[in-house]
Amino acid sequence: MLNHLVLSPRSAQQRGSVLMLFVLLLPVLLGFTALAVDISRIQLAKQELQNAADAAALAGGAALDDPGGDKPYNWTAATQAATAFISKNLVARRVLTDGTVTAGYIRPGDTTYTVHSPSETGWISPFDVPAVQVNLSLSVGHNGGPLPLLFGALLGRPTQDIHALATASAYPPGYAAAGALFPMVIGRCMYDLYWDFVTRSPKLDPATGQPYKVNIRSLYKNGTCNSGEWSTFNTTNNSVTYVRGLLANGNPVPLQIGDSTYIQSGVENSLFDSVPKNVNVAVPVVSQVTAGSGQQVIAFAAFHIDFGDKKNSVITGNFTSGLKSTGLSSGGGGGMDLGASTGIPSILIQ
Repeated sequence: MLNHLVLSPRSAQQRGSVLMLFVLLLPVLLGFTALAVDISRIQLAKQELQNAADAAALAGGAALDDPGGDKPYNWTAATQAATAFISKNLVARRVLTDGTVTAGYIRPGDTTYTVHSPSETGWISPFDVPAVQVNLSLSVGHNGGPLPLLFGALLGRPTQDIHALATASAYPPGYAAAGALFPMVIGRCMYDLYWDFVTRSPKLDPATGQPYKVNIRSLYKNGTCNSGEWSTFNTTNNSVTYVRGLLANGNPVPLQIGDSTYIQSGVENSLFDSVPKNVNVAVPVVSQVTAGSGQQVIAFAAFHIDFGDKKNSVITGNFTSGLKSTGLSSGGGGGMDLGASTGIPSILIQ
């Protein structure tokens, strides 16, 4: 004989309570689901938009020293390169069509990353660096409008604005790998005499139309400016043999801005026969050349060597620009643009 299962009034009441509780909680469950799905969409779109801004800023930064155009950096080429790169990345399955590109100078240490126009007189200093900043958004009137949310309407937010900002800069070198430097230091006062900090290029001699020829190891400015001297970098050593090794191999250990470099004492005329001819080299710059002491490096510069003169104990040459070396890198930033640049054209700083 079959037994029939009969729900008691109490069981039926519990079943009805669970159903009612589910109905009441359904909007909350749907809300959490919507939130999880839409947050993932927002985060993905943000990352894609940031990648697009980063790539565009780096493309602009790489064009800052393109030949031709405006000087000392090719602001026009940088702006055009960054703008052209904006459309090369899909964001939320859209091709980007617009963005704001700003090229100019930033000041190291400025946490707002404000880009100042190259024509902003009275602001630019020797320590400011060129940069390209790209601002992208999915918002009203930009790149197809805000990001539509799948379930956001349930929470009263059917769309979400997305923004991304990236800044790339061509920092002057702040770090020199082993072998990157010629064993000679130059005093900052020489750059005050023969370098144009505004155009970031050597001053020209009106008589020749070429950069001024200078003699390192002689005195300038009525004897108040010591031009330069042999350096043995991090080692106190006045040996001719040791310096000849440095002439052949460069600095034995890495050197960066803020480090101390030893400045040799003594003439050592025979060294000038070992100086290479007609080459561009990277050299440390110090505030003041004082032989026999360790001085703090404040920049890395480019110098063109014509020849070494043993008879007069000088290296003859001129300041130059456009020296690129993979042995030089931005390091921690800082320093001045004195003609030497890194092998990497630009770095993201924001």
